[in-house]
Amino acid sequence: MKHLTIIRHAKSSWTSDASSDFDRPLNVRGERAAPQMARHLHDNIGLKPDYVVSSPALRAITTARLIAPRLGIAEGEIVQNQAIYNADLQPLVYAIREIPNAYQNAMLFGHMPGVAELVHFLTGSAPAHYSTCGVSMLELNLERWADANLSCGKLTAFVFPKMLEDAQQ
Repeated sequence: MKHLTIIRHAKSSWTSDASSDFDRPLNVRGERAAPQMARHLHDNIGLKPDYVVSSPALRAITTARLIAPRLGIAEGEIVQNQAIYNADLQPLVYAIREIPNAYQNAMLFGHMPGVAELVHFLTGSAPAHYSTCGVSMLELNLERWADANLSCGKLTAFVFPKMLEDAQQ
């Protein structure tokens, strides 16, 4: 059994002076949401990933850098994979299949619509709305990551920042 956590990057800024889509930073809401999600994943879920891979786009890698250390992954251990940047389904499936088998609990930071497509492909279901900094937790019935395929697992949890804010009220 393998466990995969798929996270859409936190809210990015459309008003920044970034020279390209790749370089768009998080906005204030995104900078607040990512640590909030990290606390929830650590304190309430007890998530302990042993492998983290991210799109190198600024908004995705920044989200990863705000979440992973709280879960015991040093910033320098985050693997950046260019193929994840704005990827559709197939490059994301390949990224999952490339995870070394020594790891049991992996985490992937990516973009829409690919992350929702990946969740649906692996589980047969997906959240109706995959908000920014949304987190899908999957159990995959696999011995090897290379065997990741259609409906090989189930979606065990989905959480997003607004859900946490509503629960605190």
